[in-house]
Amino acid sequence: MINNTMGTFYKPNPQHRNDNPNKSQWAISKKEERGIFKLTCSFNWIYNNNNKSLGFGIKKDNNRTVLLGYSAEIYGRKELKIAKFIENQNTWHGYPAD
Repeated sequence: MINNTMGTFYKPNPQHRNDNPNKSQWAISKKEERGIFKLTCSFNWIYNNNNKSLGFGIKKDNNRTVLLGYSAEIYGRKELKIAKFIENQNTWHGYPAD
């Protein structure tokens, strides 16, 4: 778990790392996942939507977006390059999204 400058915490969710066929799965390390969250916060890519905080992030290498993970098997296991972060009681977690 990390604490960022906004006074919130980030905790990777194991459901997105355990081959759960109903959840998208990260293809990057937890360290990279946390790094994308930190960038999301530093660039203020955080939005409030119906009293819920959401954040979105990407990772680039040589000016190209990097594969972050795969969609849930029930959706056809697509490659995903966007990270979606959600907040619940000042604790954040994220997952690969499209």
